[in-house]
Amino acid sequence: MNCPKCRSRSTGRIGQGQYYCWDCSIEFEPTDKGVRMYRLEPNGIAIPETLEDGVLPGSTPTSQSQPGTGLRREPE
Repeated sequence: MNCPKCRSRSTGRIGQGQYYCWDCSIEFEPTDKGVRMYRLEPNGIAIPETLEDGVLPGSTPTSQSQPGTGLRREPE
């Protein structure tokens, strides 16, 4: 799967329907309405990410724990 931000193929699956890009360090989830992307901070917080030209369709911020990853998602 290619990264929706940098188009790299250096991605890996980190959970059910969740992927990570090793080149630009984002977590992303394909959805029916688009792709949700999150920038990972050094402290483990996942911040909603956008492309330079605007917000991706379906990139609604959520606040939830990611089981088994120790990551938390914080709303904007």
